[in-house]
Amino acid sequence: MAYNYEYIDESSIDVSLKFLICSDPYTNPCSTVCDHTFCRSCITKWLETSDRCSACSKKPMTNEGLYPTNRVVFDILDRLLVQCKACRQTNIQRGNFDEHSNRYCLKTFTACLAVDLKCPWQGPRDQLTAHLSTCSYEVMRPVLTHLMSTINNLTVRMQQYENQHTDYQNRMDLFENCDCKQLNERMKLMQILSNPTVNSNPRLETILSQCPINSTINLIDLRLNNFDIPFIIRHAIIRKQCLVLNLSNNLIESNGIELLANAIRSNLILKRLCLKGNQIGSIGVDFLAKALMINSTLEVLDLESNNIANLGVQSLAEMVRENRTLKDLHLGYNCIENRGMEVFLNAIDNNKSTIELLSLSGNCLDDKCLDNLEKMIHDNKKLRQLDLYENHFSLEGKTRLLKIGHIKKGFKMNI
Repeated sequence: MAYNYEYIDESSIDVSLKFLICSDPYTNPCSTVCDHTFCRSCITKWLETSDRCSACSKKPMTNEGLYPTNRVVFDILDRLLVQCKACRQTNIQRGNFDEHSNRYCLKTFTACLAVDLKCPWQGPRDQLTAHLSTCSYEVMRPVLTHLMSTINNLTVRMQQYENQHTDYQNRMDLFENCDCKQLNERMKLMQILSNPTVNSNPRLETILSQCPINSTINLIDLRLNNFDIPFIIRHAIIRKQCLVLNLSNNLIESNGIELLANAIRSNLILKRLCLKGNQIGSIGVDFLAKALMINSTLEVLDLESNNIANLGVQSLAEMVRENRTLKDLHLGYNCIENRGMEVFLNAIDNNKSTIELLSLSGNCLDDKCLDNLEKMIHDNKKLRQLDLYENHFSLEGKTRLLKIGHIKKGFKMNI
């Protein structure tokens, strides 16, 4: 490897510091398992054609088997005195040569300080001052900087307008595809939300006022009920445009879920909705399922501990046949039995399903649904994790499921 320096008195350099291949003092030295030392670049090139040590040829080597030489050797090499080939300055310690070349050498080629403004000039450092006195780019820096800032701001604003246009177009498409019943539901929702007498909740107002736009909003364990849903829709979903809405462990029932489902039907922002530990039941699930047949944004839905039975799972089965964005579905600790699960498993037993994580822990499933589970796991290409803790599978059934999960590459089974 060629360097822009030469050794002042090469004859004074201890031969033990020189590498036989390049005849120069070691550069970035490394050692092998057979205790020989090489320049890293030299031995790396050597290993492209041979896997044996070039010094003893006894032991095979790999790049991974090389390790840095003792720090003392590095220090000795760094103190060797060199002369810069460009400016001919002498007595530069080799370890400091990069700093000399990059900062002080007057003959090293450098770029104009206005390179950020696209000035093409390059030349020796001792000519930089003269160039800067006539550099039109540097003279115009205030104007060009302002112009570039303006262009960047306009680009950002244009992208925002394009996103808004896309958003409005999507909403128009959704309205065009709505039937009369759906349109009436939306009008009903808008009337509720525009009503100035919508229940106010000072505690919610305080929490939501501290949440930035497009953020995660956690409203957990607040004993919220159906009457709080319009306020949450107006302030969390519409005004704050939250990406994640967590309503876990509250008192929300199916009537509140009906309003919430209508709000997310055409929502293009919300990515994750957590309703764990409420009382929405199968009727509430049906409202959500119908909304998610249209919604094209939500990716995670948590419905654990909501007293959902077979009827609710059948509604979800119809939804997953149509929905193409939902990835994680949590249905643990409900009242789902084999009959309802059979319908649901048949719905995701195809390559169109987008479900990647399915949680069914704590339900009423037993060995009777093993055949359907096995077929679904085998045929579904997207599913990557299935949780089945605390169901009623026998030891033989669990063993069978674990074998099925083990065969499928990249698949995780928790049972």
